[in-house]
Amino acid sequence: MQEKIIQLLVDYLGIEREYISLNSKFAEHFDMDSLDFMEMIVIIENETNTKIDENKFSEIETVYDLIEYIEEVNMIENL
Repeated sequence: MQEKIIQLLVDYLGIEREYISLNSKFAEHFDMDSLDFMEMIVIIENETNTKIDENKFSEIETVYDLIEYIEEVNMIENL
């Protein structure tokens, strides 16, 4: 799942893979505002078949946070 999400970010952001790390922050490193973030979330939700709770948006600051959240939701849904 990690590589799939990173590839989605590469495609969405239009940058090379080498510029994305697990510690990359959406606002700080990718200069994303809230609209950009929402747009990206919709794409990731569609591509991963995962619904991201809007109440959790403020907790998702890094690429790692996003991957961890999606993996967690998928694990719970598959129980």
